[in-house]
Amino acid sequence: MATGMTRRVVRALPVFALIAAPILLAAQSPATPLIINAAVIDGTGSPSRLALVRFAKDRIVDVGRIAARPGETVVDARGLTLAPGFIEGDSDGPTSRPGSSTVDD
Repeated sequence: MATGMTRRVVRALPVFALIAAPILLAAQSPATPLIINAAVIDGTGSPSRLALVRFAKDRIVDVGRIAARPGETVVDARGLTLAPGFIEGDSDGPTSRPGSSTVDD
């Protein structure tokens, strides 16, 4: 009985490998986004400038005149503004109270 079961498992392994390989490869190498044609505001007070922005995982790794790499997902942001690094400081979270303010009068 173990021999019959072993044969079935051995026969099923190539099929499993063909099905699993693309899934495992996709999970290991996520697409790297490259944003093109975005009006980038850097927070220094300078006017916005058209630039390309490359990400790796959750970080910006390149900004400026850069070329697309093979396998990158290109996102056209024409007509849109990108302001990386901005954090919304005016939020009504669970610790805020109605009528309270952090602004000194």
